[in-house]
Amino acid sequence: MKKLLFTLPKSEMEEVLDRYSGKAPEPLNRQFPERKSKEDAVKGYRERKKMKRTPLFPSEAEQSTLQPNDDDTQTRNQITSRRPYICSICKKPLRGHKGRCKK
Repeated sequence: MKKLLFTLPKSEMEEVLDRYSGKAPEPLNRQFPERKSKEDAVKGYRERKKMKRTPLFPSEAEQSTLQPNDDDTQTRNQITSRRPYICSICKKPLRGHKGRCKK
């Protein structure tokens, strides 16, 4: 490659350059002429921000009617609670059990 670069005459190098530059695509700023100018884009951005936003969540009154009572959630939690893990040797709960039981 080095020999090719230094031994190739300048006229041939220009021909190769012309051949490959014709295959290169145009820069992106020239490919999209319908693009908005910066001033128009900033103006549109500010107009969109001024628009009234629609609420995503129901109002507080609606939420209180839709949410279940606390009593229902407590009974549900009691039903779905897991039984505690127990030691396979002494059959006592493992909470605070480290090192008490030897195999």
